[in-house]
Amino acid sequence: MTVALQFSQPLASVVTQIQQDFPEIKRISFYSLTSDGKNLHSRFSSSTLVREMLSTVSQSETKGFRIELDNFNVLVALPTLLERVEPLKHELAFVEKKIEEMNVVKDHCDKIAHRYSESVLRLSFGGLLVYWVVGIRLTWWELGWDVMEPFTYFCGIGFALATYVWYMLTRQEYTYDSLKSLSQNIKLKEIYRQRGFDATEYEHHVKRAEKLTHLIAEIRAEYGEDAIDELRDHHLAKKNV
Repeated sequence: MTVALQFSQPLASVVTQIQQDFPEIKRISFYSLTSDGKNLHSRFSSSTLVREMLSTVSQSETKGFRIELDNFNVLVALPTLLERVEPLKHELAFVEKKIEEMNVVKDHCDKIAHRYSESVLRLSFGGLLVYWVVGIRLTWWELGWDVMEPFTYFCGIGFALATYVWYMLTRQEYTYDSLKSLSQNIKLKEIYRQRGFDATEYEHHVKRAEKLTHLIAEIRAEYGEDAIDELRDHHLAKKNV
């Protein structure tokens, strides 16, 4: 018999699942165990979540529970904290190593893109400064205000249209921060492509590492401090060998 346990479902759902596969079974109950592993100790309510039941029995002395199927009893032993955590820690170490290797390339690309975006801002400032100086020169020395007034008016309208086009393309208001961010992202994509850096794969590894870290913390919380101390002693023993 194989039953998939969903942590968020109540035991009543597990009972229904078993009876769908084995309709001849009429009565199903879940019990915790006493220290001898045989005598019935307490029955779990059908509304108890699978997560709550496993958390309870994982912190008990017996580390198991009993399923009563009519007149037939099934003893279920939970794996130890070490058995559950070790494979996850090995996978986490592998993923973190991949992230560390990719960070070498990513950090270099990020620095180049950052310098590029700073250069774009400086060039933008330079362009505005040139516009200002040329406007002063043409107004007071070359053409006069009568010519320059409509010219500056239409330049102002042109800048307003340019910012509107910016918003339609980027869905962001035109600010110096948005200009810096956009130029940096464009440069990053170009450099990533040149260096063969897969940003999607990197994000996948980061999310996987976060998920594994969270899962390990949840499992440790289920087993309690004694099991964590036991796991710590195991690792210290491995280091001393």
